[in-house]
Amino acid sequence: MTGFVARKHTVVTPLEVEQRHGMACVGYPPELWEVTGKHMTPENQVAQQICDRCPVRAWCYADALWHHDQGVIRGGRRFHDLRPHHKVAS
Repeated sequence: MTGFVARKHTVVTPLEVEQRHGMACVGYPPELWEVTGKHMTPENQVAQQICDRCPVRAWCYADALWHHDQGVIRGGRRFHDLRPHHKVAS
């Protein structure tokens, strides 16, 4: 697969690799961007601040929408679990 870099369930094109070159989050622990509870942690708030100064923030946000990311911060926004929650009739 020449020209492609594997990532967690998707394939990243060479153009995406080039766009990611300027990402402000490079070098930080990925766990900062993982939202595991109902509320954001202080670490998640740090991640949002890093995103706020990122030159490819809009691309990252669009990429998160495209890949239906959930439970993460991308492009400075928190992506929740967007599946509909159904009430069980009693």
